[in-house]
Amino acid sequence: MSGLVRAAAFRNVVAHAYEDLDLAMVRTAAERGPADLRAFLAALGRATATG
Repeated sequence: MSGLVRAAAFRNVVAHAYEDLDLAMVRTAAERGPADLRAFLAALGRATATG
């Protein structure tokens, strides 16, 4: 599962309380989320720069 898909799933759990909030999941999202977002933005920048 890609980082952005995980981020969207995590957002849904937090925003809509689809399930009990797992603090380990919150920690993982806090630790990995920024790197996933930076990678996405870099890929987006490359894609828009080339075409």
